[in-house]
Amino acid sequence: MENIYQEKGNEDLSFLKTPEAKRYFAEVDYHLKNGMHIQKEYPKPEALYRFLDKYAIQLKKYYSDLFQVVLSYGGEEWNRYYFIDFTEGNRGNILSENREYVPAQHLIIGLLLINIYKIDAHIEMNTVSDFKRTLRQDYEEYKNDLYRLLADAESDKDSDYSDRKIDGAIDSAFRFFAKIGWISLSQADEFKVMPSIERLRKMYENQIINIEDIFKSGNNTNDIPENI
Repeated sequence: MENIYQEKGNEDLSFLKTPEAKRYFAEVDYHLKNGMHIQKEYPKPEALYRFLDKYAIQLKKYYSDLFQVVLSYGGEEWNRYYFIDFTEGNRGNILSENREYVPAQHLIIGLLLINIYKIDAHIEMNTVSDFKRTLRQDYEEYKNDLYRLLADAESDKDSDYSDRKIDGAIDSAFRFFAKIGWISLSQADEFKVMPSIERLRKMYENQIINIEDIFKSGNNTNDIPENI
């Protein structure tokens, strides 16, 4: 397959004058700058993805020249997704209030979601309540260590990290995952894992495979790698 970012001569920004750009560019730009991963199924409408996929080369130049950030992609064919990435040591010219940083406690829950859903193949999970129940019933041995890790991630000195507080942390994490496109989330508590969650899996593959070491290490969140 041709590299979609292969330069094809002197690409310009004339695409911004197309009817498609006038209709979709502002929304695509807003989503990307706010940390969204854009893919065919999410966010709606699908036309946002089609516009981004069609003009990927020109948009890559646009974000590189004007904002010093990288329009990147992962996945292939139907599972392709796009997102804004940063070069090492440079956060670009996107306003800080528009940048999404994944809180450490959300990362912990994200690693658990991938471990339970993808590695242990609990694909029957389709609600946040299912995730909470599966975590408590089938991964009970993680409970105390999960409490400790979440409390440490929040610098929470309250040792009584209750089930209610865990539920709140999970709800918050899933809302965040939906905001950046790793899952879709309905008001009825239903969720669907999106292709872009592969970015999280690839970045933290070793930690996910050895997730028990994180829970049992005693080093708290020092074992969680640097944020995205």
